[in-house]
Amino acid sequence: MGLRITANDLHRRFKEMTSGGAQTQAGRHRLAGYMVSVVTLRAFATECALKALAAKSRRSYLPTHDLLVLFDFLDGAVKDSMEQALRGGATTMRSTMECHRRDFVEWRYPAAKVVSANSEDLEPALTVCVDVFESDVPVVEAELGESP
Repeated sequence: MGLRITANDLHRRFKEMTSGGAQTQAGRHRLAGYMVSVVTLRAFATECALKALAAKSRRSYLPTHDLLVLFDFLDGAVKDSMEQALRGGATTMRSTMECHRRDFVEWRYPAAKVVSANSEDLEPALTVCVDVFESDVPVVEAELGESP
C-alpha cells in the first residue's frame, strides 16, 4: 500500500513548520518544499478538473495551464453550476481562477515571481469542480470528428 498525501496534509505540515519547526537551514528548505508542493498540487489538480469538465461538456479542452482561460472555456451552464455551488463563500469561482491562474507554472520553479502565497481558497474551488463533474454536467452533442 502506497503513501497518500493530500494538499491539505501538506498545508497542515507547513503550518506546523512555520510555528517553530524551521529554525535550521534544513528546516527552512523543508518548509519551502512543502509550501511549493501544496500550491503546485492544488493548482495542477484544479487544472486537471477544469480540463475534465471541458472534455465532458464540450468534448475538448485547451492545452494551457492558465486556470482562468480553462474556466472561461467551459460551457455557460457548467460555469453557472460552479458559481452556484461555491455561493456562500467570500469569492466567486471566476475570481478564484483569476487569482491563481498561473500558480502551477510559477510555483514549479521557486526562483520565479510568485503571484499568491495562499492557495487555501483553491481547495473549495477544486471540490466544486469535482462535484460538478460528478453531477449531470450538460454534454454538448457533437458528431464524431466535429469540434464544438
